[in-house]
Amino acid sequence: MEMGDAALGLACDELASPPHWAAVRNMSDPTINGDLPAKQYPLNEQTTWAVGYYTAYGRWTSTLGALATWGLIAGLPD
Repeated sequence: MEMGDAALGLACDELASPPHWAAVRNMSDPTINGDLPAKQYPLNEQTTWAVGYYTAYGRWTSTLGALATWGLIAGLPD
């Protein structure tokens, strides 16, 4: 499932001098196979996997995303 991450890249691709950019996906919103059944009720298979990730990893999903973001920023040239 595309969560909008690509929109920034597509917009920057049209600029003459695009800025540095990156997209860090939080583990609580992982890439989920879009071919999984998505029935018309709240707990379809895609939702079940997303809830499972968040339930299993809880606060670590945001912690790891924050660390990855910090690492990217720290690695930028001065």
